[in-house]
This record gives sequence, structure tokens and C-alpha cells, in this order.
Amino acid sequence: MTAGERRRSYRQSGSGLAGLSLRVRLADGRKLAGRVLDANAGGVAACVESAVPPPPGDAVEVEVESSCGARSSVRAEVQPSAQSGRGWRFGLRFLEPLAASDGDTENFYRTFNRRGAYRVPIDNEDRVGLGLAVLGPDQLPVAAGEASVRNLSATGAGLFTTGVAGHAIDTDSRLLLSLRLPGVSPPLALRAAVRNRQPHAEGLYLGVEFDMTATEDALDKTEEIVGFVLERLRHAPTA
Repeated sequence: MTAGERRRSYRQSGSGLAGLSLRVRLADGRKLAGRVLDANAGGVAACVESAVPPPPGDAVEVEVESSCGARSSVRAEVQPSAQSGRGWRFGLRFLEPLAASDGDTENFYRTFNRRGAYRVPIDNEDRVGLGLAVLGPDQLPVAAGEASVRNLSATGAGLFTTGVAGHAIDTDSRLLLSLRLPGVSPPLALRAAVRNRQPHAEGLYLGVEFDMTATEDALDKTEEIVGFVLERLRHAPTA
């Protein structure tokens, strides 16, 4: 499957699986209706048809409704947008806890928590590669090398590296990753932070969290990763 086919498959699957619509009330009083591309407990990636993008940084009122009828209204912060056809794609970071007001709340929460929990193991047959650079205080690389990806999700990854000096990486170190997924070109350049560091005799295991606020074209890259993860899950052997 090509990158474009996987992206379309992800959008269709995401829409069908999540079944989420949303309405956004902007600070200037405009109301936008759209659909949810991705969702977790911290926010959503949304697409709306509008001639003008919502201003990044604005606090807005968001109402999310699932196909089961559960609704939630929360305040959210608009993230930078990217043009998409006749409209715009952008992130909405929730500024308060999400709470379903009515409908099937169990399915509602399952929808919002599911994608964040999608983490798949990666082996050589998956043909996933990774280059990484450790960033210094000035955000310039101070060390670089290759790493193997041991597991992957939309929000982070487990990595194992032998080619980067261990002393250069610590918890909260900032990384620039070059993630190579089959059928996706060029590699995905991602900013990330180290959240877990475990030295081993053969090298260093790192648990990293993607920093999508500092990653260019973050929504496109999230789509590629989620598309790969969902396809990997569809082809996972059953017990």
C-alpha cells in the first residue's frame, strides 16, 4: 500500500471508527463545523471547511459528539493550521478535562482513549528504520547515530541504539528523529523528548515522546504514523 493509499485508508477508518463530529465557536463569534481526524484525552486533530483558518493560540469552545450520541463541550487552544482542500486542518488542545455529558459515555471514553493506547511491536520484517540526533541547548545536533524501533504509537516510540554515545542522552534530552516507514517518502522528521532511559550491555533503550508542537507538518506526520500502526494491527497474528 502506498503512502497516499494508507493516508486515505486511515482517514476513512478513523472517521468510521471514531464517528466524531465537532463544532467550534471562535473568540470572534464565528462557528465552524467539521470532523475529527484523530482523538485522545488531551485533544483532537480536526478538519473544517472555512475560508479563513482559526487563529493559533486562541481559546475556543468545542463541542464534540460521537455516533452514539454522547457529547462533550470543552475549552481548547487552537494549534497551528494547514490548508486542506477547501478548508483547514489543525489541532485543538483541551484546556480542561473531557467529560461526556450524555449518551453512551463508556463508548465515548473508549473512542478518546483508544488511539493513545495503540502501540505495536516492531521487528525487522516491518522495514522501519530510524536515524536520531541529540540536540543541545541551542537545538543543534551534538551527537548522531542509528537506532532500531522496538515499538511505535502515534505519540511515541521505544528505541534501541548502539551508535550514539550514552552520556549524550539523558531523561528529558531532546532528539531529532528521522523515521523511515515503508511506502512513506521522505522520512518523517520528528522532534521528541526522552522519557525513559535504560542502559544495557549492548546499548541503550530509550522511551521517547513525540513533540508535535515543535514538529513541522505535525498533523501530516501523525496521519502517516497512525496509518502504519493501524495497518500493522490489522495484519497482526491472532491468538
